[in-house]
Amino acid sequence: FLAFTGQLSPTVILPTAAASYFAYSIVSGQLPDTLIKTLVGLCTPISASSKVVALITIIRAKNSATVSIPSWTISAYTCVTRIFTIYVESADPALLMNFCTSFVLNIFIIIAAAMYKPKQKKN
Repeated sequence: FLAFTGQLSPTVILPTAAASYFAYSIVSGQLPDTLIKTLVGLCTPISASSKVVALITIIRAKNSATVSIPSWTISAYTCVTRIFTIYVESADPALLMNFCTSFVLNIFIIIAAAMYKPKQKKN
């Protein structure tokens, strides 16, 4: 796609190659388990920080015009399904904490977006 649109450049190819090699290293078992556990542990603060910033922005602006409630609802539903599958398959505490935190923050964003939804103008 990038080649056909003329956007293929070394600034796109190099990060893509690095990410592909990193993913291959994880799948093939070349990375130590402690590094993988550390990276999994970092997912929660990274994921939560973006959601907290979005929530604070909605509340401070008292406007959720730029927020799509259906997309956040889909994200919350995805978290619930991941919580269920992780609990059934492995019950990994780090992953459960990550998705539970994401689910709760998604629900808070949905509530804030619904509360601060702009009023529709009547013609």
